[in-house]
Amino acid sequence: MPSTLPSTLGLSLPIIQGPMTGSDSPALAAAVSAGGGLGSLGCGMRSPQAMREAAAAVRAQTDWPFAMNLFVQATPEPDAACVQRALQRLAPLYARFGAEPALPAQW
Repeated sequence: MPSTLPSTLGLSLPIIQGPMTGSDSPALAAAVSAGGGLGSLGCGMRSPQAMREAAAAVRAQTDWPFAMNLFVQATPEPDAACVQRALQRLAPLYARFGAEPALPAQW
């Protein structure tokens, strides 16, 4: 019989909490792990220090495994024409909600 992630990690439930950066917490990840699933922390927006602190907080609340989700991607560097095309496509949504795009200084 092939090994599965739940059996490898000793999970009683085949549930993986989505690592939702900004919507997760160490308490949530610990509760999911302690409840039999795999708790997760979204780390894409956490600094290395914040990741260490969040992991320590999970470990303080449960001995069960948990996941830390990291993005490993190249930083996009669109040229001005690409940004303008995107703004044109999004213009109806901005108008609908009475919003203005928040652009970095270089645009």
